[in-house]
Amino acid sequence: MNKRKNLNSLYNHLVSQEFKIQIIELLEKKNILFPPHEKNEGFFLKIKKKIKNIKNFGFELSMISSDGGFIKPHTDGPDKLISFVIPIVDDDNFSKIENSGTKILIPTDEQFKYNYVNKTVPFEATETVREIPFSRNQIFLFLKTHNSLHSVGPMKKLNSKNIMRKSINFFIYKN
Repeated sequence: MNKRKNLNSLYNHLVSQEFKIQIIELLEKKNILFPPHEKNEGFFLKIKKKIKNIKNFGFELSMISSDGGFIKPHTDGPDKLISFVIPIVDDDNFSKIENSGTKILIPTDEQFKYNYVNKTVPFEATETVREIPFSRNQIFLFLKTHNSLHSVGPMKKLNSKNIMRKSINFFIYKN
């Protein structure tokens, strides 16, 4: 990574205090509010403190084939606080691929309503609430909760061309 100036620059930005503050401000703008007093140290204040002091970041490069590729419904690992996805789209036709976005799901089966340990859930036991398109010039994030269920695919390729769904994923882990 040190040999790649653009990756090194991205990494330095993501671990900066400025970026952490931007994330907190973004969450607060979306009404994910943190308690104003430390006496009421609740879930979100703990996250806010962790984000400000965190040094534990993880990165992952992801590639999923448009020829049937998928990620099963899951809630992310219990060691994660926030997961970020940066799409890398190098084919303008990618947005036309069916099921290529990230689906936000709810379970339709009671046994999957509480899933803090990140057990995968069968596709047929979920219902799509929203699909986040996988597009250029965006970043999206998930707060890890017991019901932050999401998935990708299964995708269906366009014509005979197999296009890869590529992304840089990074995570803020619990200390």
